[in-house]
Amino acid sequence: MPQSFEAIRNIYCVGRNYALHAKELGNEAPKEPILFGKPTHALHPAAGKLHLPGSIGEIHYEIEVVVRIAKSYQPGMPLDELIDGIALGIDWTARDVQTKLKDKAQPWLLAKGFIGSAVLTEFRPFAGSASFQQLQFALIKNGDIVQKGSPKDMLFALQQLVDYILARDWGSVRVM
Repeated sequence: MPQSFEAIRNIYCVGRNYALHAKELGNEAPKEPILFGKPTHALHPAAGKLHLPGSIGEIHYEIEVVVRIAKSYQPGMPLDELIDGIALGIDWTARDVQTKLKDKAQPWLLAKGFIGSAVLTEFRPFAGSASFQQLQFALIKNGDIVQKGSPKDMLFALQQLVDYILARDWGSVRVM
């Protein structure tokens, strides 16, 4: 595992944050962020071979922009103070498993948390919020662009997502 991955403790993901993708899947655009997590064993470097489980169902992929939070969050902190790295990732999903889980109103862990389901490039320095908005990225499969995007297309802005996720009082959660 690359050294930049070793310090990762939590992986927060946002579902349906692109209106076009939500529409492709027949879902409505959410009114607030839909959060899910991935276990750290899901991390896999973008180099080398990836072995996806062949027994769990229909595997789909989505390219994602990934940020690394480098400091303890304080309400109102701007992104330029919080984020130190940016990467691209592929979110692998067992879509048929996810559909069954959604039908039962259950968490998506079995569909999105399998080993190797979070492929990441190496992190690069975060050039700031303004540069982030200008990013353009694409996923190329066998020479064809199969997905492209930009933070400009996100339903919820990065600052809004960071505040929504990190402003929660996680310390007061009770374990039962």
